[in-house]
Amino acid sequence: MGVRMQKVARMRETHSVSCALRVSFRCCVRVDLGSPSKPGPKAPVVILPGFLQGSKAYQNMQRSLEARGHPTSIVGLSSIEWIPTLWGSSFKFYLDKLQAQVQTVYEQNGDQKVHLVCHSAGGWIARIFVGDKVYDGTVYNGLDQVRTILCLGTPHQSLEAYPFGRVAEIRKGEDPELPLDVQGRSLRFANYHYPGAYYPTIKYISVVGNSVFGREWFLGYKDSCESAFAFGSYKANCDKGDVWGDGVTPLESAKLEGSQWVQLQEVRHSQSANRSGHLWYGDEEIVAQWAHMLKEVESAYHMDV
Repeated sequence: MGVRMQKVARMRETHSVSCALRVSFRCCVRVDLGSPSKPGPKAPVVILPGFLQGSKAYQNMQRSLEARGHPTSIVGLSSIEWIPTLWGSSFKFYLDKLQAQVQTVYEQNGDQKVHLVCHSAGGWIARIFVGDKVYDGTVYNGLDQVRTILCLGTPHQSLEAYPFGRVAEIRKGEDPELPLDVQGRSLRFANYHYPGAYYPTIKYISVVGNSVFGREWFLGYKDSCESAFAFGSYKANCDKGDVWGDGVTPLESAKLEGSQWVQLQEVRHSQSANRSGHLWYGDEEIVAQWAHMLKEVESAYHMDV
């Protein structure tokens, strides 16, 4: 019996050591390999309207993004609010509203960083918003609340050489030693302080339609009015009218250095294109071509954390 009990004791000891090793091994596997970060709800989106546009023009875009799982809101603007900027007012009215909107969305979504989907001028306004320099008396410093700046037809590199000129803006509280053109133009301010894809923690995406070739109007002109209008707009932006773009923004003005660069065929600049049977950035068929990039940004983010 003594010998038998000794064998049983040894078997139990061996079993205990084996179990301990298995537990230890499993624990090591969990620690060494880790668990992949599981993405939570999709990040919220704030839509930034383009120049002279009100919020209503972006409702279809909002619905398309919400259908894809993104809580989506639009910066509340009316077309008339833009008018003072034609005579030298700054874009502070817009940035103040953007700041309040992003703060609210950020808090409502558990401090989750937001995607800024920016149409036209909204793109360079977003670049000012995330920055840390005084703009017309305010530092907006939205960097820590923003994950993506996705621009739709934004003329980042525009010369702003409009036929009837450009009234210099009057802004306060900024460095008096800034170049005069930076003091007087908000787009120059953005490019001076935050050139290209400036902040590495933000994903910058430049999307532009490649749909309309500019053609100069002349007596006996037989091409479309759209091409003639595009010629004038392109020339004001990049000093060349006979180039391709979305009908307002030429390709070469839309590209922000260091950003992800995307061209969409047969896409026009604004919602008014629907009247002539064309598509613009906010139509469902076109949203489908760029919204997936927001998902890709989120996937990359969750792999990194």
